[in-house]
Amino acid sequence: MAVTILTQRRLTPTTVRLTYSSSLGAGTTFYIWRDGELLTSTTETFYDFRIGLSDIAQIEILDTSADASDTYPAFMQLQWEHETGATQYRVQRYVDAAWSTVALILATAEKQIYTYKTPVLADATEHQYRVAPIDAAGNVGLYATFTFTMVRKPDKADVTVTRNDATGQIIVGYGA
Repeated sequence: MAVTILTQRRLTPTTVRLTYSSSLGAGTTFYIWRDGELLTSTTETFYDFRIGLSDIAQIEILDTSADASDTYPAFMQLQWEHETGATQYRVQRYVDAAWSTVALILATAEKQIYTYKTPVLADATEHQYRVAPIDAAGNVGLYATFTFTMVRKPDKADVTVTRNDATGQIIVGYGA
């Protein structure tokens, strides 16, 4: 069935309340996911999330009809190492045959590893991102490109494992 987000309201600078409903009706158990991790299950029709001022959180709410354990997060997290001389990093996404800037991330002396979490991405679709260092003079370095296909509900593996007791041999079979 379907979960419908009814409202989202900021309660405090770091708390957001989502209210929702299900086509399954009253008494539905909702599974609340954040960034691919199950937070809780509840029959309440609202949930308050703590979110930092600059955080981007991927929230998913599934009802009892959804197979939550087989759903993978709808986002990717890009990661790269600090490049000497970089003062910031430009993150771009390739959409409709053009690159567009989606984030500028400031470099700091303490950080050696940087990350960017994408927004929700379409399932079974190839996605492209790229990241370039930029120095204090505004010179753009070489881009590192990330290309991936999002698969949120992969097919179950069809694997059989048998052991021949006489020989001790293990035999692994794949699909039909």
